[in-house]
Amino acid sequence: MLIDLREGIFRNGRDFDVPVVINIKLDDLKEDQSFIPKNKTVIVADYVGIKSKEAVRILTEKGYDNIFSLIGGISDWESDGMPIKIDKNNELTGGCACQLRPRKINNDK
Repeated sequence: MLIDLREGIFRNGRDFDVPVVINIKLDDLKEDQSFIPKNKTVIVADYVGIKSKEAVRILTEKGYDNIFSLIGGISDWESDGMPIKIDKNNELTGGCACQLRPRKINNDK
């Protein structure tokens, strides 16, 4: 199981291509861990591995043993050629963070 903490622009049209991915905000994870099995290995990820370290600390304090942070997050995951799904309609482009915008506009809305 992989828990993905990314939200908003940090998703950048990219998702982990693994069988079980749960998307949840860190604040929501702090409030509710009932969906996380204590008898399975769980990897927590974000964009570069910062929030995931905090999530692992929180979950360890709650009694979880098999919880791990994905160092480097989805950024290193993609760079290492691991399986990923890319939605071109939600991929961002721009010269700097202040100019980020969707690459393509989805006209289905």
